[in-house]
Amino acid sequence: MADDEKYKIPLFDGTNYSNWKFRMQVLLEEHDLIDFVNKSLDVLIGDLPAETADAQAITLRKKDRKCKSSIIQRIADSHLEYVKEKATAFEMWQALSGSFERKGVVSQLRLRKMILTMRYATTETMASHFLKFDRLVRELKSTGANLEETDIVCHLLLTMPEEYNMVVTALETLSSEQLTLGFVKTRLLDEEAKRSGANVNTKSANSSTVFSAATNNRKPKVNKREDEVSGKHSARFNFKCHHCGIIGHKRSECHKLKQESKTSGSAKVALNDNVDNRKDFVFIAKEEEINNSTCWFLDSGSSEHLATKDVSLINVRKLTSPLNIRVAKSGQILTATEAGDLKVSVRVNGEIRKILISGVLSASGLECNLLSVRKLEMNGFTVTFENGKGIIHKANTIAAIAHRTDKLYKLLFDYDIETVNLCETDENSQLWHHRLGHLSSTGMKKLMKMADGIKLKDVEISSEPCRICMESKQTRLPHQAERIRAKRPLQLVHSDLCGPMDTTSYDGKRYLLTFIDDFTHFTIAYTLQAKSEVHKYFKMFQSMAEAHFNWKISRFRCDNGREYISNEIRQHFEDCGIQYEFTIRYTPQQNGVAERMNRTIIEKARCMILNSKMNKIFWSEAVIAAVYLTNRSQTSALKAKLPAELWFGEKQNLRKLRVFGCIAYLHIPKELVNGKFESRSKQCKMVGYCANGYRLWCPDDNKIILGRDVIFTESKFTFETRDFYDSPSQQNPTARGKDRGILKFRRSKRNEQSR
Repeated sequence: MADDEKYKIPLFDGTNYSNWKFRMQVLLEEHDLIDFVNKSLDVLIGDLPAETADAQAITLRKKDRKCKSSIIQRIADSHLEYVKEKATAFEMWQALSGSFERKGVVSQLRLRKMILTMRYATTETMASHFLKFDRLVRELKSTGANLEETDIVCHLLLTMPEEYNMVVTALETLSSEQLTLGFVKTRLLDEEAKRSGANVNTKSANSSTVFSAATNNRKPKVNKREDEVSGKHSARFNFKCHHCGIIGHKRSECHKLKQESKTSGSAKVALNDNVDNRKDFVFIAKEEEINNSTCWFLDSGSSEHLATKDVSLINVRKLTSPLNIRVAKSGQILTATEAGDLKVSVRVNGEIRKILISGVLSASGLECNLLSVRKLEMNGFTVTFENGKGIIHKANTIAAIAHRTDKLYKLLFDYDIETVNLCETDENSQLWHHRLGHLSSTGMKKLMKMADGIKLKDVEISSEPCRICMESKQTRLPHQAERIRAKRPLQLVHSDLCGPMDTTSYDGKRYLLTFIDDFTHFTIAYTLQAKSEVHKYFKMFQSMAEAHFNWKISRFRCDNGREYISNEIRQHFEDCGIQYEFTIRYTPQQNGVAERMNRTIIEKARCMILNSKMNKIFWSEAVIAAVYLTNRSQTSALKAKLPAELWFGEKQNLRKLRVFGCIAYLHIPKELVNGKFESRSKQCKMVGYCANGYRLWCPDDNKIILGRDVIFTESKFTFETRDFYDSPSQQNPTARGKDRGILKFRRSKRNEQSR
């Protein structure tokens, strides 16, 4: 099988098993190996004659190994596990069929439902429709279903649309012998060829109707002048025009017809947005004059919002390529080169509603404004026509109401023109805009009433902003006031690194690292010696939090600090499946949760240090204590819960809290007391909390001690001076001499008694 490469059978990766199986069956048949996948090796050996069984068995085993090799070489690495432990080619084939060949009632019901609901769409070719249909039939047969050719033909005819009813009826008259699947497909292909070559002309039956149609296969008609501009020269038309009677051009190219359509007041608009090579026509007839500045018509056939040039749009932008708008009269085309937005006000049930209409096309020569029902539906609105009204609403809110007038649904809009720092279109307005140091349009209007000398009738607003105003006055856009909160703990974690601090702490710390869970708003903080320790402490936080909730961290939001974007931490995030969310440079507002939490912690710690008059080197203890208190304080991020309550799942008890830095008397266990008259208490300062007690600073030992049996004096923050009995080093020298004299006297007396 050295020449197998010419077949180029794709590796099986779990998809399209039926095609892969067909190719493999053809290949195995060519190499006379198909029997080894249809029957087991034991059955093939058992069928051999007894006198030559041993010799032929060796040949069969050799062919079976060859068949196994052919199958394995055409399976992707990701799916080799299905066949690795199989001893024969038959076992491999059965394993793949059992895993990827869907058989049974459930698969048959699914495929039969797909065939019954399948419909031929005129946007696709008949050949591609046959391919989809044949694939479904073949899959249905592979599930074990029995299908006669008559059943397949009936299913195929049921997929045809109403346009093919005449052909289907003609085929139904044939006998069962003539009605084969190949014959039916040939007739349907012939009908498709006839339809694609036929010219379909549509005419309006009434002068005051609304009609919409769509064609997909016809190209727009281009007149002779357009051909000459584009470089395409066609032969002279030698027939008479159906409009003016002159020989040499068609009715669609008639110049008299175009002039009449421009001056006519009764012929109204049709549109074609030319999107996706699809031409949509809308025919509207209206006999009276329309005020285009305020009137809009609700159009169910229009695919885009269309406005006349008289309408003042905002955010106007040039289209990359012009859109052709075809008028009802053949050959007349309007062009839209700009698109913008429109702010309007409309009165609904006595209330004034503000509406922003986006994506409005501006076309010259358009007679009336059209509001597209299609665009409204795409933007989530619903239009209901009842009782002579077209009600536009979203959910339970009515946005606007169109009233039926002369068989059309008309809306009255009042335009809202935004006044911002813009250059004016009028030359005099632009000149005064520069004279006044690029004053805004609103300021210029007010100044015209307050001062003389400005000879302007009115200040007109330009559709494009003044470049100098943008370069000189542009400010940052407002940030979103509300954000989407996490739905569970650890779904989103905010983090920020604060530092380096001006003062190094007593234990050598210079940075504060915080992690805030977005759902519970619970904060966990660590003090660091260097930025490079961020990865280490994140892994500590991740292990603790995920073990606590038995959930994984999904998203991690931080700034672009180098400590967060190292290769080591990036690789760790990829391995854990954590999604990075970096902020934009110089935009700390996007990490506002962590930034605001750092401010809260630092402010609280500063208050505690100043109140306790402790040295600033204890800032590391103060910030950890501040985090402990913040987790047990009310926050606007949560309604009626405390962060610690959501984190631990129980209501918090605050009886443990004490004033930071106050005097604390720690009980000394009797096991550590050297004598019966030694002190049973040690003076310390309360600097924080631990799981089962308090963190105390002991000045005598110069270290942090964890204690439980503590008595606090919350109104005192300084140690009292030691008295006579505190330490021998602080006793009166005279008293010490007197004591020595007493000791000498007692010794001499004992010596005399011994004598």
